[in-house]
Amino acid sequence: PPITWNEIRARAMKFSHKWAGTTRERAEEQSFWNDFFECFGVDRGIVASFQEPVEKIKGRYSYIDLFWPKTLLVEHKTAGMSFAKAKSQAFSYIRDLTNQGRHEEAPRYVILCDFKRFGMYDLEPSDRKQSSPTYTEIPLASLHEHVRDFAFMRGEKPLRLEPEQP
Repeated sequence: PPITWNEIRARAMKFSHKWAGTTRERAEEQSFWNDFFECFGVDRGIVASFQEPVEKIKGRYSYIDLFWPKTLLVEHKTAGMSFAKAKSQAFSYIRDLTNQGRHEEAPRYVILCDFKRFGMYDLEPSDRKQSSPTYTEIPLASLHEHVRDFAFMRGEKPLRLEPEQP
């Protein structure tokens, strides 16, 4: 049976505490993402892979840190690194997938992460007025307050509540 949102919030809180002091990308990123998926009751090994090869224009290969075809691309960095470089890499991977004829695998969501925060792009915002991708930045310590932003992990649509005007 699927786990409840209350259970997901509790798991996210434990996850945040466990990973609060981690900083080194190469040493811990795969364990970090396996645990992240587990917060939502998803077996990462079934849906997503690490180091997905993508051919660049000049015939060389780059590797996506974590890739869930049609759903998610993750670019992970060491704590404190700029998201500008991570964003550039992530979006070039999407372009490379398309150039490679793999456009049907292009993800809807892109997450940039440095162990301290998640920067998430929704490339297909559900709000018809929004023509460009939406961006949300979530500190690791607040993950439990934002688990619904990751509803896609469970195959659901994200629930975003906008405050109403008085």
